[in-house]
Amino acid sequence: MSHRAVLICLIAFFQSTAIDAQQTPADKIVASVAEKLRAAKVDSGLIVTSIARDGAGDRAGLKLGDLIVKLNGDTVSDAGSFANLRDKYRGTVSTFTVWRDGQYITTTPIVLPAAVNISGSDWSYLMAQILFRLDAGDVDTVGTLVQQAEENHSLSPKDLLIVKLLVLPGEAPGPGSDQDKLTRELTNMLTPNESIAPASLLQTHGRPWPAIPLHRKIVASAPEDVSKRLNFASLLADLEQNDEAEKNVHYILDRTRPGLSAHGFHVAERVLGVVAGNREDWQGAYDHNLRSLKYESDFDTEAQARNSALRHLNIAAHLRDIDVFRQARSFALSFGGKGFAEWTAFVDALEAYVLVAANHKDDARELVNRWKDKPEWKRVYDYWAGAFPQCAQSWKTLAER
Repeated sequence: MSHRAVLICLIAFFQSTAIDAQQTPADKIVASVAEKLRAAKVDSGLIVTSIARDGAGDRAGLKLGDLIVKLNGDTVSDAGSFANLRDKYRGTVSTFTVWRDGQYITTTPIVLPAAVNISGSDWSYLMAQILFRLDAGDVDTVGTLVQQAEENHSLSPKDLLIVKLLVLPGEAPGPGSDQDKLTRELTNMLTPNESIAPASLLQTHGRPWPAIPLHRKIVASAPEDVSKRLNFASLLADLEQNDEAEKNVHYILDRTRPGLSAHGFHVAERVLGVVAGNREDWQGAYDHNLRSLKYESDFDTEAQARNSALRHLNIAAHLRDIDVFRQARSFALSFGGKGFAEWTAFVDALEAYVLVAANHKDDARELVNRWKDKPEWKRVYDYWAGAFPQCAQSWKTLAER
């Protein structure tokens, strides 16, 4: 493996502007680590050549000479993949997996800097306070901080626009609304590369609509970038912008199908499944989602597997066919129900709904009776009341009889 194949200078990402980075000559570090990597037959990743005291890398517990191989479970193969993942996870709690002294280690969780300035520097202290207060629901304090920032010019014009969008309601904007005007101004101000972090930040904080034109600009600048286009398609599908979501997925499938990775097919099929569900084409949703799950058989966390399994069963329940549902239940249990105490209760609620639809009310009532005097009953009802109201109502009605 060549030194440059695994080298990245992380100063810009891990450096604190207030404290000079402690540096060791990069070539010496790379030469030392590369020899060990060759012996261990580790052939991809990024070598840490500089760490700033009190910076993000220092807080995560990285050491000089560490080889970063994963970020939040996603593989880091080169500088480009690391940059994409870094932008994807900015502002979120994240962990690195590194190769160190012959073994793989997961670092201390940290919040990646949510950078949006042209320089790529971290948020200012004021911006960090605004985001913290916003997440805590302290709207009054946020309003005061934003007003002070505007009066004192203590935030850059770009950052101020982002903050103003964050404090507005998150619903779809009407033409000429404040959100619409601010979104247009921000979009016109940013280049495609500058749009990546703000789009991610807006989505993370529950403001997905202003992120749409930013994603359009990002995708237009790199039309063949599969990851960017599928991420955009996922956002569109979640917001029920079905035609545009479908168009973006088919753009990828029509051009890159022979070389598309299993994960790419997983995301594409999942998006098409969401679109079909939005249109109440439940058979189409079921077929697409089933193909999606078969492409993605290795989940990063148990929670991710559970959520995927419940989504699949939710779709299956909408078909109101007990044989199809039980087949789906068996499939979902193979990857999503392990280690989850309430799993059976959540799925029994869905099966009871399907049984009622199939006119097997006695069987449905028997399922409900298993849970109606247990604490899980209320948690299951509350969950499905938001995710599938008809199921929750059936669960409640059966318990009352």
